[in-house]
Amino acid sequence: MEVEAETPAEARPPVALDPFATPIEELRVLGRAGYTEAAAAGVLRALVAHPDHPQAPTVRLQLSRFQRQHGQLDAEEITLADGVSLDPSSSSALWLRLVLADARLQRGDLQGVHQAVSGLPELPSEGAVLLGWALFLEGDESGAVEQLARVEGPLAPLASGLSSDVLSTADLPHRRPLLAAGLSVVPGLGHVYAGKPGVGAAQLLIQGGLLAGAGVLAVDGRYAPAGALAGLWLTSWVSGMADARRQADRFNEHHERERVSTLQAAWWVESSLTGRDDAPVALVPSNSLP
Repeated sequence: MEVEAETPAEARPPVALDPFATPIEELRVLGRAGYTEAAAAGVLRALVAHPDHPQAPTVRLQLSRFQRQHGQLDAEEITLADGVSLDPSSSSALWLRLVLADARLQRGDLQGVHQAVSGLPELPSEGAVLLGWALFLEGDESGAVEQLARVEGPLAPLASGLSSDVLSTADLPHRRPLLAAGLSVVPGLGHVYAGKPGVGAAQLLIQGGLLAGAGVLAVDGRYAPAGALAGLWLTSWVSGMADARRQADRFNEHHERERVSTLQAAWWVESSLTGRDDAPVALVPSNSLP
């Protein structure tokens, strides 16, 4: 009976091992166990060792999502920025830049959004949505609407709805701070205009009491205490005008925050992995993320 000779080791075809399989599995296991930093470190080591691997961009996106879920925003941004710098001309750099822009938008770094998309030769629809959000939050509503008008494809309805709501909610209740200060020549009137009627009533009572007290003392010939009360009234009168101006500013800020919160609840987006090689990430409304 003949025994077939074993194929020499050097003649065997090489086994294609996935350098990210074990780190990604550890990411899931250690992440569930609460060891988030150790899990992320394992994937980072694999990325450093294999920066040119075809799966490296997608692995960076997976790590980015993991880091965001666990609040490691600084680490997330470093991971993405390093990925972009490795090969800025590659097609994968486009998606890394988009997620980097998304990460900066989520943390309120609006200038960082501009920087992330500025390196793209052509701004895709996902980038236009992110840049539109950044412009809106910066107060540039016309610029935001202009960017959102460029959005095509699946994101077009989202961009259209956001643009429409940006315009339709622009007519907010508004109080003019200088007018509030001027109305406070009559104590309390500026506060009523600024939406603080209770404070206005208190201002009227306090300043009226001080002025009346100063008058009574002056009639009785007690000029020293009358002068002291008059000084207190003058101080209260001037500070009341300044406070009415501040209250008008706060009124405007409060309504602007409410407006932004309403729009974020309806249209806020985040990046999500798709599993597609040509477009590994997509923007989706945050309330639909798992």
